[in-house]
Amino acid sequence: MMILNFTGSNLRFAAGAVAMAAFLTGCVTSPPVDDEGYLVELPEALVELAADGQDIARVRLMEDNCYWYLYNGVVETTLLPILTEEGRMICNQ
Repeated sequence: MMILNFTGSNLRFAAGAVAMAAFLTGCVTSPPVDDEGYLVELPEALVELAADGQDIARVRLMEDNCYWYLYNGVVETTLLPILTEEGRMICNQ
């Protein structure tokens, strides 16, 4: 029998990894998009995994199979990858 001992940030990472695996397993079909290619409705797990400070009102599932959001900066508007609290991109397998 193997016993795993997770503490502190390791526990948060393990919980995040489990949530990410469950999320990615459920994302088999392409979600519905509007005329501009943005998701009509965000998966609940995506909202839960996304780190604070990202405006995920306009999200696309890009060719790399990762979720990107529309960032409206002072100088330019561009797509940026949606990241977890650990700084990892959120992608489908």
